[in-house]
Amino acid sequence: MIVWLNGTFGAGKTSTARELVPLVPGARHCNSEQVVGTTGQPPAEVARIIANRLG
Repeated sequence: MIVWLNGTFGAGKTSTARELVPLVPGARHCNSEQVVGTTGQPPAEVARIIANRLG
């Protein structure tokens, strides 16, 4: 399962993700802005790539 937090800058997406990770078994935090910026792929493609890697 991928939980993609979306919202405006400064809304608390990263803070929320960091708080959720310890509460969800096997959860990982991945900052999509960094992944999109690194890969140059659109967000939907990044989500597909991440899902494939996580199994």
